[in-house]
Amino acid sequence: NVLDIRDRLLQMPWVSDLYVRRKWPDQVEITLVEKNAIARWNEMSLLSEAGELFTPKLETYPPSLPHFIGPPGKQITMLQYFNDINRLLAPLHVKVSYLELTPYFSWKLTLDNGIILHIGHKDILTRLDHFVKVYPKIVRGRVTDVDYIDLRYSNGVAVRWKTLI
Repeated sequence: NVLDIRDRLLQMPWVSDLYVRRKWPDQVEITLVEKNAIARWNEMSLLSEAGELFTPKLETYPPSLPHFIGPPGKQITMLQYFNDINRLLAPLHVKVSYLELTPYFSWKLTLDNGIILHIGHKDILTRLDHFVKVYPKIVRGRVTDVDYIDLRYSNGVAVRWKTLI
């Protein structure tokens, strides 16, 4: 039963789509499309590139996925911002490793170089665009000395430096 095979295979967490067809006289042809995980979602699930949440076995999670923390139902919004933010950050040769949308819709992210950015809840992409322009002047090879950078100011940024002993 081709429909039964299809229904059973679609229940597997990593299966995005599949095609099952009978080839006469005695064969079944199955074409399977695997889900592509983009991020971990709230420590419980994975988020696919299509914005779908799925929960396979923990040991099958790819090890280097970014983490998303956000309110239920906001995964599509977060995925769109994640892609836009990474596009803006490309000239700096950094990517987002952690993205959080708080219940108050304030954004916080961590770059793969360890720098934490507090962005706030409005003009997210504009603030990040300004950050990209001033980043080389602010950091200048002192990435490990930065605790976090606050982009929530309308006319600038604030840098909190780690205490050096």
